[in-house]
Amino acid sequence: MFSLMLYLLGFGSLVTFLIENLSENFKNRDFVVNIFICCTAIILIIKILVQKDQVNGIKNFNKILTFSFILRILFMYWDRYCRHIFIFPNSGLDTGTFDVWAREFLVSGLSGQSGYGAVLGYIYGFFYPNPLWGQYINVLASVLTIIVFYKILCKLTIDQKYKTIGILVVCFMPNYIIMSAILLRESFITLLLALTIYCLLEWFYKYHWKYIIYAISLVLGATYLHSGTFAYAIAIFIVLAFANNKKRKFQFKQSSIFITGFSIIFITFLYSSYGDTLFGYLGGIESVKDVVAKSEVYATGGSAYNVYLVDDSSSLGFIINSPIRIFYFLASPLPWDWRGMSDIIAFFGSGFFYLLAIVYGFRALSLKNNKNKELIIVFLIFIICSGLIYSWGVSNAGTALRHRDKFLASFTLLLIISLDSIKQFKKQKVPVLKVENFQWQ
Repeated sequence: MFSLMLYLLGFGSLVTFLIENLSENFKNRDFVVNIFICCTAIILIIKILVQKDQVNGIKNFNKILTFSFILRILFMYWDRYCRHIFIFPNSGLDTGTFDVWAREFLVSGLSGQSGYGAVLGYIYGFFYPNPLWGQYINVLASVLTIIVFYKILCKLTIDQKYKTIGILVVCFMPNYIIMSAILLRESFITLLLALTIYCLLEWFYKYHWKYIIYAISLVLGATYLHSGTFAYAIAIFIVLAFANNKKRKFQFKQSSIFITGFSIIFITFLYSSYGDTLFGYLGGIESVKDVVAKSEVYATGGSAYNVYLVDDSSSLGFIINSPIRIFYFLASPLPWDWRGMSDIIAFFGSGFFYLLAIVYGFRALSLKNNKNKELIIVFLIFIICSGLIYSWGVSNAGTALRHRDKFLASFTLLLIISLDSIKQFKKQKVPVLKVENFQWQ
């Protein structure tokens, strides 16, 4: 599938060559980009449908992926041509801003912008300025995310039923479909973070250190698009410091101090050398008090929340208030804040799922003889780190709804692995597999 994407890129180069000979009036229309989308979509669908199922794969995955791909294309076209009927959540101000930044990036000679504005600018430069180019590439990125997630599932030794549940969640989570069809950076970030998880698990079970380098590089790519995703790098360092691959358990070891020291030096170097590029959000933050103050600034709009257990901006207050902030980030809009049917749909279509993953994760963690206990710990570390950072950078239910879908792969894996562990535990008469019998294939 990745080779096919490269083939499509080559096809795009041919289209670009043809575009150069078109008049400006013709290029300003959607005709060329729509022809490109239709041709490549047909090729992709045929390629997907003729693919053979992998060992330990999911039945009818090709059909599920095809339907998910078509659904995203329909959402993309609705956002482009049917906005007068209904506008998708998060489509409007931010999508328009990215389009403007990308065009400015081109006019300024590929300078003056960073992050997704620059990425979109390069896309516009490769073809020509039209939001549909960016939206369709976002759709393709989401398809790649689903394929990466599927490859992870094929390597897990869990019940096929839960693998199917997992792929259905990633394919048809309503908000993720919207995020992957409009002109936002979330689709790219979700792909990079899913690849990060894949690489980390390759290291966790095969102990090949090259995968850690890959994982860190992917996180830095995601951080370039949004500073908060550096939470995954912090989570990786925590796993490295305390995970004993040989014994498949978490413990303090001789290398823990060295890895901790190295991670601090590495993070300090990145912040001092590339702070403006990677950590723009942290500009002006010098203390915990500044973090709290900045969270209050973002508490705007009808779905705003600014919750605290104690009114204290000290380090102790930050620690005490963080759990409730994380809870709101993962679950909002909560029932007592509902303003109408849209909030109810948002909660049951997103927030409830993330809460469910956390609840089942901690429940499975408490089980004895859980063959996947270490894996559950890994995902909880990733989720807690991400939730902690984003909970203080988000004070609005609508924004939380968008940002938490970046971590959809981690939450879905946590949920299905936990459900499988609970099911295995309930089978009292069936011998529980020992940790050493579990292998990352």
